[in-house]
Amino acid sequence: MDNKELALNVLTLVGGEKNVASATHCVTRLRFVLKNEDLADTAAIEALDGVMSVRREGGQYQVVVGTKVNKVFREVLALAPALEDGGETKTFAPDGEKKGVMSRVLETLSAILLPTLPPIIGGGMLKGFLYMFWSFGMIEMGTPWWTLLDIMSNSMFYFYPFLLAVAAADRFKTNRFMALTMAGVMMAKPLLDGVAAGTESFSVGFLTIPYLDYSSSVIPIILNVWLLSYVYRFFEDHVPEIVNVILTPVFTLIVVVPIELAFIAPIGYRIGELLAMGVQWLLDFSPVVAGFVVGALRPFTVFTGTHHALRAVSAQQLATYGYSTIGAINFVSTMSQAAAPLAIYLILRSVDEKMAKISLSATVSGFLGVTEPGLYGVIVKFKAAIIAVTIGSGVGGAIAAIFGARTFGIVMPSLVTIPALIGEGFMGVVIGIPASIIVTIAIILVMRKSVLKESGVNA
Repeated sequence: MDNKELALNVLTLVGGEKNVASATHCVTRLRFVLKNEDLADTAAIEALDGVMSVRREGGQYQVVVGTKVNKVFREVLALAPALEDGGETKTFAPDGEKKGVMSRVLETLSAILLPTLPPIIGGGMLKGFLYMFWSFGMIEMGTPWWTLLDIMSNSMFYFYPFLLAVAAADRFKTNRFMALTMAGVMMAKPLLDGVAAGTESFSVGFLTIPYLDYSSSVIPIILNVWLLSYVYRFFEDHVPEIVNVILTPVFTLIVVVPIELAFIAPIGYRIGELLAMGVQWLLDFSPVVAGFVVGALRPFTVFTGTHHALRAVSAQQLATYGYSTIGAINFVSTMSQAAAPLAIYLILRSVDEKMAKISLSATVSGFLGVTEPGLYGVIVKFKAAIIAVTIGSGVGGAIAAIFGARTFGIVMPSLVTIPALIGEGFMGVVIGIPASIIVTIAIILVMRKSVLKESGVNA
């Protein structure tokens, strides 16, 4: 089945274009918000050639199609052009009622972070190669080649508020360019000069505006664009049509920018700091327990699609401390998720050729950082694999936490980006990755009979 036919079948079986409130995609999944999930034929969709599974998480109807998701999504948009800008603004629950606050928050975070993935993935991979070249003595810091590669791999992280501004504007249905202006306000040179000079704040009337570095931050720009969406819409609706195009942006800037700089952005900044500090406190309080729990839960956050929302925690740690402990634990867990399909391949290679091929392919993509094909195409089908990945990820995460492993940039967890973890705590990676792989494979091999039975092969 080619991508166009797959897109047509999926769109038809979810209830047609009229049943889709919005559509987007991530690394491996088509993500729909459906007006009525009862109209979707899940069994028929899962039976389609090219579909790995269907998930219902966070108010989204997720169709896992693997790494060809970009091509399939383009075909979906070709069939339903109205979905190209995201679709409608309403959030629907399966029963037609509004969803809970936490569900909506997680869904909103995920919807905003997902569109920013392409440059983040590209920059993360390049950053990993840059660290690798440096660690092997192939390039020196400060050389022209280093400068060029550093610009290529780091700009999307430094100017992350601008990427998030566009995605947030689409989510909150407001003007993209006004949203980009809000990011520009946060990254304005006077603010950065004040930070560099060590100045705390400046006052305008009764307002006190702190000097803060919002580069690489996540929460402040999302809150600012959320406020912008209401203010801009208010003036659009109430300013006379004849002067609307002129006065609406003027009034919006006058109202939003002072509130943004004095209240919203600093509050978002402090929330992010507290979140990063809270996570770090848990790891400092009990590295073994915290590392095991975070590592063991990682595969399940990928299952549920909440791992993209949790990416904000890792990004905030980097902004606060210059490194991320959560990123290191997730890195080790990824290696466990890649190892599980390898163990399944070793067991089934001579008795189940189809699953063996799927497992081998999932192993390769997993070690390159994309674990969804392994999770949905292999791991979820075998009890032994689920148990092994949970324990293997937990053991590796605990070891990483004990040694204080950390990532020094946002990178795709993969074998080629390991150099991005070189530094303090690197021994946790050196020990944690092999441990997670060995434990995962060993458990699955011990449970070999269970794998054969679930595959339909007599042990």
